[in-house]
Amino acid sequence: MATKIFALLALLALSVSATTAVIIPQYSLAASAATIPQYLSPIAAVGYEHPIVQSNRLQHALAASILQSQAIVLQQQSALLQQQSLAHLTVQSTMAQQQQRVLSPFSQLARQNPAPTCSNRCCSHSTN
Repeated sequence: MATKIFALLALLALSVSATTAVIIPQYSLAASAATIPQYLSPIAAVGYEHPIVQSNRLQHALAASILQSQAIVLQQQSALLQQQSLAHLTVQSTMAQQQQRVLSPFSQLARQNPAPTCSNRCCSHSTN
C-alpha cells in the first residue's frame, strides 16, 4: 500500500513539474541553430535545423532556381524573336532592293515618254 501511495505521489510531482516547465515554441529552434559554434561545417549545421525551417529553406532555394531558369528561357525566347525580326527585315530590304532594280528601267522610261493627257475629245466616255 505504501508503494502505491509513493507511486501516486511521484506521478503527481512529475505532472506538476511538467505543467510548470518552460514551453519553447517550435519557431524559436531556428534561433538555437544560429548558436551552433562557428567551427562546425554548414553540412553539420543543417542537421540541427528544425525540419520546418529546413523545408522552408529548401523551398526558397527551389523557387529561386525555378525563377532563374524561367529568366533564362525568357532571355532565349527574346533573342530568338530578335533574330527572327532581323531576318524578316533583311528579307524585306532585299525584296525592296530587287523591286527597285526591276522597276527602275520602267520608271526611267516613263520619265522619258510621259503618257498623253486625257481630254474629253479623245476618250470614249461621254460627259452627259
